[in-house]
Amino acid sequence: MLLVVLLAAAFPGVFFRGEMISPADIAFQQPPWASYAPEDWEGPSNPLMADALTLFRPWYTISREAVRSGAWPLWNPYEFAGIPLLANYQSAVFYPPRLLHVFLDVDLATTLCILLKLWLAGMTAYLCGRTMRLLRPASVFCSVGWMFASYNLIWCNWSLPDLSPWLAVLVMGSELLFQRQYRRGFFATALGATLLLLAGHPVSAFTMVLGLGVYFVVRLALEARRGQAFLAPLGLWAGAWTLALLICAALLLPFFEYLGNQYQGQDLAAFGAERGLPLSASAVFWVPRFFGTAAEGNYWGELDSNRYSMIYPGVAVWLCAAMALFARRERRETRAAVMALAVAAGLGIALAFEVYPISLIHGLPYLDAIKRSYHVCFAVFALPLLGAIGLDAWLRQARRGTLLPPLALALAAFATVAMVWQFNGAIIRMRELTGYLYVQTGLAAGFAVAGLALLSAGVRLRRRSLPGYALAILLAVDLLVAHRGLNPTIAGEHLMPETALTRYVQEQGLGGRVGTAEGGVPGGLMAAYGIHEWLGEDGMYPERMIRFLKALGPELWNAMEPACGIGCYLKHPEFADAFPGDASERLRLLDTLDGLEVYANPGAFPPAYVVPEVRVCPDRETMYALLADPGFDPAQTALIEAPLTASLPGTGRGTAEMVSRGFTEVQVRVEADGAALLVLADAYYPGWAATVNGAPAEIVPVNSVFRGVAVPAGHADVRFTYFPTVFQTGLACSVLFLAAGSVAGLISLRSARRSAVRKQT
Repeated sequence: MLLVVLLAAAFPGVFFRGEMISPADIAFQQPPWASYAPEDWEGPSNPLMADALTLFRPWYTISREAVRSGAWPLWNPYEFAGIPLLANYQSAVFYPPRLLHVFLDVDLATTLCILLKLWLAGMTAYLCGRTMRLLRPASVFCSVGWMFASYNLIWCNWSLPDLSPWLAVLVMGSELLFQRQYRRGFFATALGATLLLLAGHPVSAFTMVLGLGVYFVVRLALEARRGQAFLAPLGLWAGAWTLALLICAALLLPFFEYLGNQYQGQDLAAFGAERGLPLSASAVFWVPRFFGTAAEGNYWGELDSNRYSMIYPGVAVWLCAAMALFARRERRETRAAVMALAVAAGLGIALAFEVYPISLIHGLPYLDAIKRSYHVCFAVFALPLLGAIGLDAWLRQARRGTLLPPLALALAAFATVAMVWQFNGAIIRMRELTGYLYVQTGLAAGFAVAGLALLSAGVRLRRRSLPGYALAILLAVDLLVAHRGLNPTIAGEHLMPETALTRYVQEQGLGGRVGTAEGGVPGGLMAAYGIHEWLGEDGMYPERMIRFLKALGPELWNAMEPACGIGCYLKHPEFADAFPGDASERLRLLDTLDGLEVYANPGAFPPAYVVPEVRVCPDRETMYALLADPGFDPAQTALIEAPLTASLPGTGRGTAEMVSRGFTEVQVRVEADGAALLVLADAYYPGWAATVNGAPAEIVPVNSVFRGVAVPAGHADVRFTYFPTVFQTGLACSVLFLAAGSVAGLISLRSARRSAVRKQT
C-alpha cells in the first residue's frame, strides 16, 4: 500500500484525473496532429520520449491486432514492406504483463504496465532485502530506492525497467543459494532469469547479467567456500539459467536469426556503441539536474539527458551506502555481500564512464556494439541495496562513529560538484545557468543535511525504526523531486486522436502503402492507425531493405519506385524538394487535410504482379546498378540472385489479384498465359514459405527486397505463410521445458511441505 501511495504521488494525473502515462503531446508538433492540440498546449512535455509513440505503441497495437485476428504476433506488415515483430525482442510479445494489451485499450494497458513494473520493482526489492535478513525499515528503504530509482523513472516508458523487478529476484535467488536454501534459490533464479529474458531489452539484460555474474563469482570467492558449499550454488545457478534460456527459446532463436539478417552499418542511430559518460557527468551522482534536462529545454551535456540523469541514486542512498562499506559486521556473509556488490557496481560504473584499462573490455566481440551507458544497469540496483545494508547496520548498532563515513562522502561529493562546476564555468555562464545550478545544488545539499540530521538524531534513540522509515520517505521525496515533469501524462481524448487525414486515407483505400516521410511524419506513428508505411522505425532493421534504400537513394525514382507499391504520398507544403526531379509530375493531388497534401500515385504497381522474364545478377552491386538505371523495366524483368529450380520460358504474362492479406498469411490468385514469376511487393525474409495450388514452392528474393514465386500457365492459387522453422523449434522447446520446470516446481513444493510437516510432528 505504501508503494501504491508513492506511485500516486509520482503520477497524480493518472490517479486523480484519469490520464494516461504517455508523451503523446510530442505529436502535436507536426501535422496531421498539430490542429488537434489542446488550447493550452505550449510544447512537448518531454521531447526525448518519442520512442514511446514511434516504437512501443505500434508494437503493442500490432501485437494485439494479430492475436485478435488469430495469428501469432510474428510479423509487422505495416513498416518497411514488412519487418519481423517478435524477433526484434523489444516487442516482448511473450512477456506476461503484455497480456493486458490484448484485452484492454492499448494506452490504458501501457499505463497499467508502467505502474505495474514500478510496483513490482519495489516489491521484489523489499523481498530481496528481507531475504538478505535486513530489518523492515532497511528493506523498505531498498524498496523505495529501487522503485523510484532514476534508471526506472527515467526509462519507465521504455522496456528497460521491465527487467528491473527480475534483477531483484535474481539477487534474491543468489542469496538463497548462498544461504544453502538450494531448492528455493534454484527456482527463484529460474523465475527471475526467465522473466528478465522475456521482458524485452536484450542489451540491458546482458549488462544486468554481466554485473550479476561478477557479484555472484566475487561473493563465492570472498566467502572462501569449499566442496559442496562451492559447487552446489554454482551448479544450481548455472542450471537455473540453462532452464530459463530453454524456456525462452521461442523468443531467443528468432532473435538470433534476426541478428544475422539485420543491417549492421554504423550510420543508423539504433546501432553502434555510443561513447561512454564523460567524467564531468559524475556530478549527476549527487545533483541529478546539474546538466539540465530535455524536458526543461536547458540540457547542456554531451549525450542525451536520460543517460546522465539515470545514474542518480538519491542522496540518502549515498549516505547509507557509505555506512555499509565501513560498518563493522559480525557476519562474514554480510561483509562478502557488501564487497561483492561494491565490486560489481564499480565495474559497471567504470565501463559506463570508460575508465582505462577497464574500458578495453569494450573492444571485445559483441561488447563493442553495446551503448556504454547501459553498463550501469546492475550498479543502479546495487547502490540502493548497499544503502539498505548500511541502514540495517545503523539500525542495529548506531553510534556517533558510524556517521563519519556518510559525512566524509558528503564532503567528497561537494568537492566533486565544485570541481565540475569550475571546469565548466565558462559554459555555465554563457548559457546563463548559474542561478539554475544554485537551486539544484541547494536541493541536493538540503537532502544531504536532512539525511545526516535523521541519522544523527537516530543515534540517541533506542528504537530507530521511525528514523529508518523517515529516511525511506526522504529518499522517495528526493527522487520524485529530481525527476519531476519527466514522465508526462495526458488526457485520453488527446492521446494520438484520429484525424481527418488518417480517416481520409483509410476510407479512400489509400492505406495499402503510404509514403509518410515526405510529409515530415516520424516513422512508426501511422502504423498504429493500421496504415502501411513505406518506411518506419524499429530497434533493428532488415539488412536487405536498408541496403536497397541506401544503394538507390533518389535514384529509386528512376525506375523502381512504381514497383514498391506506394499508392499514396503525404507531403508537407513547406517541403519543396520532397520529391526528386520530375517525380512530382507522376503524382496527382487529391486533397489537403490537417496541413498535409495527399497525393495519389497512379503509376504504382499493385501489391502483387506477374513478370514474364527473370535475370540472374552475380552480386548485389550489379543488381543495384541495374535497378537504378532509368531504362530498367521492373514490370518486364525481375532480378534474382540465383537461377530458379524451374526455368521460365520468358513469355508468360498475366494478372495477379490479392485475395487476402493478414499478419502472417497472404493469398494471391494468378491467371497467366505461360509460366511466369509472381512478385509480391512485400519484404523478403527467411522463414516465409509459399505454396502454389497447394504444392510447396520456392520463394526467391526479387530485386533484392521483394518475394517472388514461379507460377505455371493458367490458374494458380498462391499462399504465403510466415511460421518459420526457427520459431517452431523454439516454441516446442519453450513448451517442453516450461512444462518440465513447472512439474519440477510442483514436485519440489510438495516435497518441501512434507518435510515441514515431518519437522512439526
